[in-house]
Amino acid sequence: MKTIGLYRCVYNAVVSLCLKYKNKGEVMYYNTTQEVGVQLKANLEKANNQTYLTLAVFQTYPKDYLSAHEVWTFLMDNESIDKQTPITSIRRAITDLTNQDRLVKTDKKVLGGAGRKTYTWRLK
Repeated sequence: MKTIGLYRCVYNAVVSLCLKYKNKGEVMYYNTTQEVGVQLKANLEKANNQTYLTLAVFQTYPKDYLSAHEVWTFLMDNESIDKQTPITSIRRAITDLTNQDRLVKTDKKVLGGAGRKTYTWRLK
């Protein structure tokens, strides 16, 4: 995946647009730990931002097939997420975006961060 300056500019522009037009009531956080109040609100916001950032990466590379690890690495390299963000959060975002018909899971596999083959997705 290319990380040259032009792609970084495109990514930043896409992020700005994605965050400007927030989702319309879709819940993108699964409250499996039964959080309430301020913590629940913070978790919801973080999950929504992760989803928008994930979509922005695919919009930056509209013809590429990307794995969750590649998206996670791109977001880390661009300091869009912190190093404590688990890759499972990016996988959740990819699943949500796939369920919303914004991404398509492909048959193409690449070597993932754990040294195993993993599926890729592309922008629909």
